[in-house]
Amino acid sequence: MTAVTELLDSIQGELSRLGRPVVADLERPGLPADELRQLLGDVPEEVSDWFSWCNGGRRRSGQTV
Repeated sequence: MTAVTELLDSIQGELSRLGRPVVADLERPGLPADELRQLLGDVPEEVSDWFSWCNGGRRRSGQTV
């Protein structure tokens, strides 16, 4: 988990330096592990890692997934 959060912090820092608008979406605080289990149940570790670091993103007009 530490490696994941360090990498995400590094990416966020670089995007901030570049002035990219996506950074605001990454600045949403994550959720504690117990709250994640309550909301999402059993999910792959990668999913819980992400949501422990950043609780989602904003939906933008015209956005596709």
